[in-house]
Amino acid sequence: MKPRLLLTSLSEAAIFLAALIGLYFSSLYSYLLFHSLAEMVSVVISGTIFVLAWNSRKIVAPPFFVVLGVSYLFVGFLDLLHALAYTGMGVFPQAGANLPTQLWIAARFLNSLSLFIALGFIKRKVHYPAVFLAYTIAVSLLLIALFLGNLFPDCYLEGLGLTPFKKISEYVISAIFVLTGPLLLKRRETFDPGILRLLISALILTVFSELAFTFYLGVYDLSNLIGHYFKVIAYYLIYKALIETGFVRPYNLLFRDLKKSEEELRRANDQLETRVQQRTAQLIDANRALPAEILERKRAEEGLAEAEKNYSRLVENSLTGIYINLNGKIVFANQKFAEIYGYAKEEIEGIDILKLVHPDDRKLIEERRVRRLRGEELPSEYESRGLTRDGRTIWVSRRNALIDYRGKPAILGNIVETTQRKQMEQSLQESQKGLRLLSAQLLTAQENERKWIAQELHDSIGQTLAAAKFSLERKISQMDVQKAPPGMLLENVLSLIQNGIEEARTIMMNLRPSILDDLGILATINWFCREFQRIYSHLQIHRDIRVEEKDIPNHLKIILFRILQEGMNNVSKHSRANAVFLSLDKTQQTIELEIRDNGLGFSPETSPRGLGLSSMKERTELSGGTFILEAAIGQGTRLRASWPLFPSSSIA
Repeated sequence: MKPRLLLTSLSEAAIFLAALIGLYFSSLYSYLLFHSLAEMVSVVISGTIFVLAWNSRKIVAPPFFVVLGVSYLFVGFLDLLHALAYTGMGVFPQAGANLPTQLWIAARFLNSLSLFIALGFIKRKVHYPAVFLAYTIAVSLLLIALFLGNLFPDCYLEGLGLTPFKKISEYVISAIFVLTGPLLLKRRETFDPGILRLLISALILTVFSELAFTFYLGVYDLSNLIGHYFKVIAYYLIYKALIETGFVRPYNLLFRDLKKSEEELRRANDQLETRVQQRTAQLIDANRALPAEILERKRAEEGLAEAEKNYSRLVENSLTGIYINLNGKIVFANQKFAEIYGYAKEEIEGIDILKLVHPDDRKLIEERRVRRLRGEELPSEYESRGLTRDGRTIWVSRRNALIDYRGKPAILGNIVETTQRKQMEQSLQESQKGLRLLSAQLLTAQENERKWIAQELHDSIGQTLAAAKFSLERKISQMDVQKAPPGMLLENVLSLIQNGIEEARTIMMNLRPSILDDLGILATINWFCREFQRIYSHLQIHRDIRVEEKDIPNHLKIILFRILQEGMNNVSKHSRANAVFLSLDKTQQTIELEIRDNGLGFSPETSPRGLGLSSMKERTELSGGTFILEAAIGQGTRLRASWPLFPSSSIA
């Protein structure tokens, strides 16, 4: 520090010390005089802080100082009212000691909260008239609560001293000041180091002042005196920080950000010069490398020209037709494309693309072209019919893609003629249709043959065996058993005839159960399940029949029985299950048969399918239905057969 500045600081300290001593002697003469002088000092400093901050608001940065200056104007106003209301002043004679204490607490709350809130405006833009208006409203509400509404809590009671509210408020105010200190230190880069030290010291003394005001019992006692001393010293430090520094060293206070900006600008200029030097060096290197790049580019252009020539040869000799469609016109086509449609290459360029399309497919081709130009996702490959120059209809497979052709969107197309393959597919479909018809006729003939054989067995052999059995039973009843000739007993012959009858009946049922024609499919299912349960007693059959006889078309009854017969036989032979679940159901659209077991299951992908599964699938599909097999190892087997309510089938 320079000698002159040191002398000035020592002089100011001596004057301030003399003022403090003078205040002390004034308290010996009259405490009221001491209090008034101490409060007037704080009021004057508060007003000066506001004047400096408000008049320099356009150049002061950060806004923290201006917001703090506005707050000190209103804090000083409350301090002035506190001094005027103090006991003995006579301005508010009926208020007693409670009113000045309330004004003191209101001013301290406003001071602590303002300092805390002002830290939030260090790096934010502030609308100062709005801040002034907010403080005006807040202080007005406080005055209404103090003087008109009697809403502010009591702070001092005669004979009792300070109220709990007053003491707790002082502690809360002290806590706010204490919390403000670390926040100031956190933003230390915003302040001059000397100003920051003064502000922190003022905060510490203010906290001591608030704590001192929690102990006094009378408004003239020692704690009150000490509290005012701390307050005067704190205001002096704030004066040093925000007033004296603002006038004596305004460059550091008011234009500190400008200095920062200049330093940042200087650093930016240095960096810019460095970058310019680096860029210049890069340009020199680039100029040196430019001839090599030009040579390399020339070689690349020559290579590109050669590649284009090779690509052109590849396109012309391609086995597929290649063309470009721009706005519905063919602007390019290779030789193969022209050959497919029977044109010369020179003739086909410029022709309307729809002229090469069969009339029935022109709408499809045009719609796909428009949608592809709009960028919609479409299958890249599809088939359509075309027209050759001599009017023949051909089939072509198309593969299209959207490209940019000389700055305009166009369609790049590849075509392969598939007429011969299409004819072969149609022939194959007709052959398959004939085979399916033949298979259906064979199944129908098989069922008719079985029905005839079953009838013949029933009408001839069955009746003959039944008549022989009846005659033999009658003869045995008429004979004397004691006179029976030696040899086979007639009872054994009767047993053989009975076995023959049973076997004939089983054969007839397997060929064509007569119960199906006599009573219908539901009775046949019940009969079959009883017979199956009798033979395979270890299998439990769970039936769920939810249809009526009239719901099932006649041509489906024998098919349902054959699928049931084959499916149940597969369960008994291969599944090792102990339960079978059988359901026959009708929905609004289908009739569905399901057979499910809890057996070992199998893998349909790896296990070969026997004739039984193939037969069931073929019967279902030939009758217009759908057959689904679901199986997995360890999870049983499930087969479902479903038919539309009005299936189309030639099987009767």
